[in-house]
Amino acid sequence: MKILLEWDGNSIILDPLKSYVIGRDITCDIRLDGSRISRVHCKISYDIEDWIISDLDSTHGLFLDEKKINKLKINKKIKLSLGKSIDISLTPISEKASKEKESITNTDTTRVVQLTSEGVEPQGPMRIRLQQRIRIGRNPDNDWVISDINVSRNHAEVIQNSHNGFDLVDLKSSNGTYINGERISRQSLNVGDVITIGNQKRLFTRDGLESIEGIEGTSISAENVTFSIGDKTLLENVSFNLGPRTLTAILGPSGAGKSTMLGVLTGRTKPTTGKILFGGTDLHSSFQSLSRQIGSVPQADILHTRLTVRQALNYGAQLRLPNDTSKEERTKTVDETMRKLELTERADLRIDKLSGGQRKRASIGLELLTALKFLFWTNLHLD
Repeated sequence: MKILLEWDGNSIILDPLKSYVIGRDITCDIRLDGSRISRVHCKISYDIEDWIISDLDSTHGLFLDEKKINKLKINKKIKLSLGKSIDISLTPISEKASKEKESITNTDTTRVVQLTSEGVEPQGPMRIRLQQRIRIGRNPDNDWVISDINVSRNHAEVIQNSHNGFDLVDLKSSNGTYINGERISRQSLNVGDVITIGNQKRLFTRDGLESIEGIEGTSISAENVTFSIGDKTLLENVSFNLGPRTLTAILGPSGAGKSTMLGVLTGRTKPTTGKILFGGTDLHSSFQSLSRQIGSVPQADILHTRLTVRQALNYGAQLRLPNDTSKEERTKTVDETMRKLELTERADLRIDKLSGGQRKRASIGLELLTALKFLFWTNLHLD
């Protein structure tokens, strides 16, 4: 659910995938001028089911009906006053979800690369201001909230060290914290370092953590990729660019190099020369940090055929999701995955009772349990 924010003749629709800081400072997402507006006055964010507005220890406060408040759920249209000087109006907007269905039938010589992902846009404000401690994780009370099931509730922190610099500290997360593609437990940050947590990246600057990925997503590029075994060349000087949010099919006869290309694209095979770039980052040199953003569905079924769809995906979720994932979160993730793949009505059918296309969709569902940016599959037939 989105929300409409209005003030002084201006308006903006807020996206639940982001949080918004309102204040006088140039780094704020929404800037309001006024002597009674603090540099960082309040924050509006979406917490699982509700929009919440929170006062950020502002000097002159946040008011509802003349009463000062610290935090408030927004479940209907309300009017608030910032510092009793600027009034804002917040109105929840109901949305009708639209669904698109694609049916793709391919021959045995087809490899399909799916490069779309929901909900992987930059999360939080475009810049998170530098402070003594920046808390990062899935919990809504963090400074950088990442709504990715791969991210632990309290995943990492950026903290000021004794040398007036800053360290990135992993809080024993399930899936790791990375600087420039390398997993760390605690490491000093330098200006220009790229922090990767889950499916999100931020650039460490003198002012804070800057979003470096556009809302359109991430592209994949191959640059002069060659792969040889002995004196046999399977790929030779292959170059292409796959834009974000696209569906691409690789077609060719047996022995053309499709499987080899798929292995190179997923990181399983290192090219003899050339490189694969994911959003400008070399896949093979940064595979440790990128691997959890890549899903691959082979030709053969990867689910136990005597389990139901729900059982198979639930077991997969228990293995793949962080240890601090609650049963309710796991169930919600499984249910949402089945809904996306139109398998809800078949949730309690055994895998071996499904049609070939439905079994393939169930296998895809196992990969989609985690917030992937890239999904590759082989010999696809969806019915």
